[in-house]
Amino acid sequence: MSAFAVTPSTQALASAATPSPSPLPRPVRALELPEILSLIGRYLSQRDALSCVLVSRTWHDSFQPVLWGHVETANEIPPEDIISHARYIRSLSLADLTGLEMVLEKCTRLETLILWPDAFENEEDEEDEDDEMEDEDEENIVREEVASKANVLTLLSGGRENEPQGSGSSSSSNSIRTTELSQSPQPPPAPHPVGQQGLGLDTTSSNRIDSVATKVRRDSGVGDDTVGVGCIHKGADWDSLTKNPSAITTIEENMELLSVQEQKSALALEIPSFSQSKPQSQLTNLILRNRNITRVEVYVERKSPGGSFWRALAVPPTSPWCPCPRLSAFQSLVNLQVYKHIKPFLQMCTRLESLDLERCSLRQLDDSYYTSLDFSKMKELRFGRIKDTSLQTQLLIMQRCPELRSLEWRVPRLGFPVQEFCESLRTSWPKLTTLVLPESRLTDSELAQIVVSSGCAITVDTAKSMTGAKASSEDRVYFSINNRVNCSSPDSTKGKMGLTRFEARRSDFAHESFRALKERGHFKTLRNLDLYQCPGLASWMIAEILCGCPLLESFDGHQLFAQHIVPHSNSNYWSNNRNNNHNSKDNLWVCRGMRYLDLHFTGFSNEPEHDVERQWQVFAQLARLENLVYLSIGGKSARVPPVNVGSRYGNGGLDLRLRSGLGQLCTLKKLRMLRFTGAEQQMTVEDIMWMIENLPELKIVQGKLHPDQVEQEKLERLLESNKISAWTMYNQPYGAGYKRQQQQQQHQQQQMHGESSV
Repeated sequence: MSAFAVTPSTQALASAATPSPSPLPRPVRALELPEILSLIGRYLSQRDALSCVLVSRTWHDSFQPVLWGHVETANEIPPEDIISHARYIRSLSLADLTGLEMVLEKCTRLETLILWPDAFENEEDEEDEDDEMEDEDEENIVREEVASKANVLTLLSGGRENEPQGSGSSSSSNSIRTTELSQSPQPPPAPHPVGQQGLGLDTTSSNRIDSVATKVRRDSGVGDDTVGVGCIHKGADWDSLTKNPSAITTIEENMELLSVQEQKSALALEIPSFSQSKPQSQLTNLILRNRNITRVEVYVERKSPGGSFWRALAVPPTSPWCPCPRLSAFQSLVNLQVYKHIKPFLQMCTRLESLDLERCSLRQLDDSYYTSLDFSKMKELRFGRIKDTSLQTQLLIMQRCPELRSLEWRVPRLGFPVQEFCESLRTSWPKLTTLVLPESRLTDSELAQIVVSSGCAITVDTAKSMTGAKASSEDRVYFSINNRVNCSSPDSTKGKMGLTRFEARRSDFAHESFRALKERGHFKTLRNLDLYQCPGLASWMIAEILCGCPLLESFDGHQLFAQHIVPHSNSNYWSNNRNNNHNSKDNLWVCRGMRYLDLHFTGFSNEPEHDVERQWQVFAQLARLENLVYLSIGGKSARVPPVNVGSRYGNGGLDLRLRSGLGQLCTLKKLRMLRFTGAEQQMTVEDIMWMIENLPELKIVQGKLHPDQVEQEKLERLLESNKISAWTMYNQPYGAGYKRQQQQQQHQQQQMHGESSV
């Protein structure tokens, strides 16, 4: 072959010389950025996160913290999986500690700890005997515990004494040391052996520098006639010492060395009362390893947590030994009868912002001890049926919470200290906005006194300043002035805000309480109102609440009659209570932000065809509440018939059919549950299909859909095919699917019985 044949062509050379263009980088997608995915993860449930981790590697890494953020050992998750993902766990619910030793060691980033009864069954803690200790004995125990913790300071002293003297320490400094020791009334204390627990602890914390420095200055003899052990004698030649800097250094070291006993006394109150040298329980060690814990929940009645558990939580956050300095919330169902447990428990409560105790048994101490406690951080307090502690003592604890915002007190039917409680409302809790008194059986007049003491009257002319709409500067000034000055209450209640949440379930709430709630201005601030099973709550009161509380978001009441929703001209109530300038706009419900509404709508004609106009008007009122998530229009139970309100109006309920105005509820796009138990319906397939198509968030329908059982099961199957649960009975999912499941189980049992007999 010729040489010319093997020579590359000019075109080939040119193409080889020209580099091929590099591909453009793929644009970054927003849903692939870890920062955005982490923000999305805050709004996802664990079930949703489980689906997201399977999308891609980026999604897997971003949503792992959401998937493993909360772990419950009761779900029988393999310990190996928990250990491998321990760095993501922020909330841990422990049902049993068997086989979880490594899990407890690896979980070091917890923020919430939930403990159930079985978690305490095999716990071994220090001896906790129920001894009636005298004050002397208790002081001796504290003194011994302080001595055991003093190894931190002894480490300092031991290190200083064992240091070799440097070249700067001349004979003059040695003579000074010898002279001072010889003139001291007693020789200096010998240093204790250095323990392991003293290593690594902060002995120069800023919260102790001032107190230690004060002790050193006082022991130096300057300006003080007394001479401490090993301190410089006041007769020493100070001027000659100042000429020798090395001598001054030695003197300062000597002062710090020989004031160890004084420093121990200064730190006695800050040293935790639990001993790290003693064996601790597994739960106590878990707390010591998790400094980020902010919330602890304990649900146990049979056995109380051990003493080291409570003492670890009782260490004040200012102490360098505090295991969990961020602890702010505690919720419990526990019995505390051991003398050694109750005081650390109460000391722990002084650290909290939120305390929730339900059906606890707390050993009562002297009132003088409770008055010595400071609960100045407490903002939310819930006491529910506490045993072995008197109501007066419970109220005494409440009075020690000046920053209280929310208070729930569930007490027995008799013995509520009304007068003392009202006085506390006026003077002790100026920032209280939430008051919950469930099942207290208070009379109407007693509730009225409590409501009057809860806040001062508020006068607001413009509704937009209360509903959060943009208001002018004049409106804001007017609201601020009237909120704090225009009060018809005693001076002690001036400046107090109105209630945002008020609950008095199963009480005698009636006319006096309603008048106090309205005239004191709470209508303008209420967001949550719960008057469940209050027979004194009249229908006209409910109508005024719906028309006069613009911020109301949750309302649980009694029966609401049709004539008070859409008044007739001959209605006795409206003819007696309306002003001459009354118009139709005054009847509109103003609580446009309502999310939860539970009322028994009744008083319609027993024949819905004869009352279509009022049915339409009531649906129009409900359509205004566009933020509704839960709507209940029936009674509390299907077995209890509604109260007969008279033959003139009837006792029929709201008719959920398109011909009666159901179509107006198309504005309720957020509705998730519709309940009409006690108000039997006669719905059709058309009505059900409309609900499926126009209420996209609907998940549960509770009530009797049709009196005929065949039609009922047909409508239930239609709902279930669209992933909407149909509950026939009150709080019992006995729908068609449940019935079919029961029938299949019965059929299988019959077949098995027949085979065994053969």
